[in-house]
Amino acid sequence: MRVLVTGGSGQLGRALVAKLAAQGHDVLAPPRSRFDLLAVESALPSLPWIPDALVNAAAMTDVDGCELDPDTAEAVNARSPGILAQFCRAHRVRFIHISTDYVFDGARAGGYVETDVTAPLQVYGRTKRLGEAAALSALPETLVVRTAWLFGGGGSSDLRERMRAMFRSWEERRAREGASAALRFATDQRSSPTHVGDLAAGLTELLDTGAHGVMHLVNPGSTSRFELAQALSPPPGSLEPGRADDFPRPARRPAQSALRTVRPDTPRLRPGLVAWCEP
Repeated sequence: MRVLVTGGSGQLGRALVAKLAAQGHDVLAPPRSRFDLLAVESALPSLPWIPDALVNAAAMTDVDGCELDPDTAEAVNARSPGILAQFCRAHRVRFIHISTDYVFDGARAGGYVETDVTAPLQVYGRTKRLGEAAALSALPETLVVRTAWLFGGGGSSDLRERMRAMFRSWEERRAREGASAALRFATDQRSSPTHVGDLAAGLTELLDTGAHGVMHLVNPGSTSRFELAQALSPPPGSLEPGRADDFPRPARRPAQSALRTVRPDTPRLRPGLVAWCEP
């Protein structure tokens, strides 16, 4: 297949491009400078060929940044998915749009399934929910894939790598200065951490299917950031539990946003902590 990946330079995009190429697909992943979702209508005609499938892995994912710049968040997260879906409808292109667990308010324990009512708490979640609706309205055959707490692939956006860097910094301070305060991680925010490599494999599997509507695709399980930090074997004395209120931010986060699926056609990924602990 010929596959266009928007957001191909991001954490998920890089993993998806690598997986698609390994499977023998022709992949086009324009750099952001050449394919700007703020001007997506003018970017689409510049494509060298019409793809068989389009995976929209691009978004304004800075949750606090969205809160501070809602106009840009609306343009990128809410309006551009509808424009991409219209393009796909006009050219008979398979469309997969990536969304988020933050479309939920986190008030429900036990995890959310695809049919649960959305109620986002912040601009990021609201604009992503509007983007889902815009895509499905323009092209009912769209597959909206919600996922959560992406990690893997290294780089500054990798949650696992950031935690490990914090542990290294803590050990260096302890060696240099003696005893130091432990690192605090929240115990009262839970979700479904998902490895980008596993997600990319699942998305690649879904390209050649007729799956449409909304699907939750995550590494199974529910963990807190504190439990994730514990799973990385932190240095003794480096870790202590905290609460989300200890880390005030412009945007509210859902307390319980783990995702589950009730769809039998959902690809099965590895258990969450297994994926988390592996290199």
